[in-house]
Amino acid sequence: MSQWPKRRPSPEYLLEAIGLKITHILTRMIYNLKSSAERITSRIEIDKVIEYLHFNYGQKISVEEMARAALLSPSHFASVFKKETGRSPMDYLIALRLNKAKKFLRAGGKTITEIALECGFASSSHFSSCFRQEFAITPSEFKKMGHRSTG
Repeated sequence: MSQWPKRRPSPEYLLEAIGLKITHILTRMIYNLKSSAERITSRIEIDKVIEYLHFNYGQKISVEEMARAALLSPSHFASVFKKETGRSPMDYLIALRLNKAKKFLRAGGKTITEIALECGFASSSHFSSCFRQEFAITPSEFKKMGHRSTG
């Protein structure tokens, strides 16, 4: 405020507001706090990526592509995504693929390899490994259970 030119009208309330804003920004930086606008923006960007994943789960998708969709750097995106969803981006994508695969397995009519490839897994062995790790049952066993399965 002391730098404000003396010959100009001095809107002290404006200068005080600017000073207060600067103080808030510095305080948030020191204590690593985000403003509510930043949190809302982050959530909107993450929601865009989640929607993108739901429409493209069968495609090969990298964290870099997800970050581009969110308009964030890959490292910042991964951090924000995990904070918002509780999972890393790739863990979220794999869980999404596995849940889609469960629906195909229940419906029948497709082989496990067809389901694995349609859900974005590179091979049926990778799919089976992920499926067993997530649900403690193989895709074949789940398929045999058919509509009686839960989860």
